[in-house]
Amino acid sequence: MMIISHTKDMDIVKKIMTSDGVWENLSTTGQDKETFEPITEWQYVIGEVDGEAVGLGIIHETKDGYNKCHVQVLPEHRKEHGKKFGLDGMRFIWANNTFDFMVASISSRFPNVRKFAELMGFELVKTRPKWYKEEGHDAWLFVAKRK
Repeated sequence: MMIISHTKDMDIVKKIMTSDGVWENLSTTGQDKETFEPITEWQYVIGEVDGEAVGLGIIHETKDGYNKCHVQVLPEHRKEHGKKFGLDGMRFIWANNTFDFMVASISSRFPNVRKFAELMGFELVKTRPKWYKEEGHDAWLFVAKRK
């Protein structure tokens, strides 16, 4: 059974964010894995199965006032628990917040992440060509709206 909850445990947040299969795919320009520290003011949603963390959702307000969503599912749990964590996590986020929409930016390098976002209810609103300059990839900009 999957349990979704908020967490303030920055050790587990850091462990998930810096794990192999997650860290190297993040937009962490200028950050070092060994010295990375999560931003404590952000909202962290964790999914656990049998007491083991399977994924992490992060919500934070951008400088433009939007609520940005990031989702990380540990590689060893993606096939078995990824979809359920995403769907249950979205229900949890909507139930525990008052904002009406969230945004997400996904590199075109990750078409599988795009499919996951669409499954979670995000809709593509814009493509920014070559947004990730170092990689030369486009950015897909998505919005999920409260239903």
